[in-house]
Amino acid sequence: GLLSSFGELEYSMTEEPQFREFDPFNAGQQDYPITTYQPIYFVANSFKDAQEKMRVYAQSLKRPFNVRYNSITSSLDIDRDITVSDDGIPAHHTVKETM
Repeated sequence: GLLSSFGELEYSMTEEPQFREFDPFNAGQQDYPITTYQPIYFVANSFKDAQEKMRVYAQSLKRPFNVRYNSITSSLDIDRDITVSDDGIPAHHTVKETM
């Protein structure tokens, strides 16, 4: 990434890479080479813009549970008990009424 590579930071200021409007739906489908500099950079208009687009993207993801941030306890509320398998895929077990 740009913060970890001075060379990529310099490269990003040249005419070579493409710059596209940040869209998490498209950015998530983009191939990212790990041995060369990135050919495409997704640029947000502002942090707030990126945050809102990420929120919409996250809400579109299909998952067998719902998560909500609890600002009072600074924790996540999950609407059912879940476990994460060895392959990183969540699996729900019992429904827990918290939402």
